[in-house]
Amino acid sequence: MEDMLKIDRERFIGSNIHYQYFPLSYFLKTQAELGFQGIDLVAMTPHVWINDRTSEDLNTLRDMILSENLEVSVLSPEHTTMRFLLNATESDRYERSLKYYQNCIDAAYALGAKIVSVAMTGAFRDEDPAAAYSRAVETLKRLCGYAEKTGTVIALETSPVGSETILCTLKELGNTMEKVNHPLLKATLDTVSMAEAGESICDWMNLLGERIVYVKLCDGRAGSDHYVWGTGVYPLNCFLREIIRAGYAGPIGLKTTLAAYNQDPAGTDGQNLIALYPFFKKEAKFHAIRKA
Repeated sequence: MEDMLKIDRERFIGSNIHYQYFPLSYFLKTQAELGFQGIDLVAMTPHVWINDRTSEDLNTLRDMILSENLEVSVLSPEHTTMRFLLNATESDRYERSLKYYQNCIDAAYALGAKIVSVAMTGAFRDEDPAAAYSRAVETLKRLCGYAEKTGTVIALETSPVGSETILCTLKELGNTMEKVNHPLLKATLDTVSMAEAGESICDWMNLLGERIVYVKLCDGRAGSDHYVWGTGVYPLNCFLREIIRAGYAGPIGLKTTLAAYNQDPAGTDGQNLIALYPFFKKEAKFHAIRKA
C-alpha cells in the first residue's frame, strides 16, 4: 500500500454509542485493550449523567477514564431522545436545553476534551423548518459565547438526508457558520451524512478546510446507519487518501449505529480495527480483539 495512505493509529478514537447495554467501566476497559488512546464520549445514560440542572461527579469520572490511560478527545451531547435540542420549541424547554448544552461544555472542559460535537436534530415535521433552524442558530450563538470562558470548540455536523430536515448539506452548514459568525464554531464531517447528500470529502475540505476539527469515518449504504468498515459500500481507500491529502490532522471517530452492534460492541470495534489496520503506520501495534 502506498505510503501516503498510512496514518497514525492514535488518530482513531472509539465511541460508547453502541455500548449502551454495558457499564461505562466495560467500555473504557475495552477501548484500552483494543489500543485506543482517545474516545468520543457520548453524554448518554447509563454512562454519563448530565442534565439541565446537574452533572455527576466529573472528577471521579475523569479519574475513571484516566485509570485506563484514555483521554476524552470529543464530548458529544446526547440528542437522539429529543429531551434536549438546539431547536427546542417552548421557551422553558428551550432554556433547559440551552442549560444542558452549557453543562456539556463545562463537562468537556473538566474531562479535558477540547471539542463538543453537536447536531441540529429533532425538528418537528409539522413545523416550518425555517423556524426550527432559526432557533438552533440562536442557540449556537449563545453556546459559542458561553464556550469563550473555556475556549471549547463547538463542532457542528450535518445529519443524513431523509432522517432530518434543517441541516443536511455542506452548503447549509457553511451558511450556518456564516450566520453564527463565531471563531469557536467549527465543523464535524460525518461520512454517512456526507455521502447521503451526494458530497465528497474533497467538497468538505475545499469549502471548510481547517474549520473541520472532527471526522467521523464510517462505512455506510443508503440510509442513515453507520456501518463497520467492510460491511457497507463506501471506498475506505479513497476516503483516507482525501483526508490525508487535505492535511487534516484532527481526531477520526469510529461511530457505529446498527442495533445489532449493541449486542457485541467490543467485537464490533475489533472488526472495524481489522479493516483499518492495513492503513496504520508500521509502528502501530495490533491489540487482541475483546469479545462481549
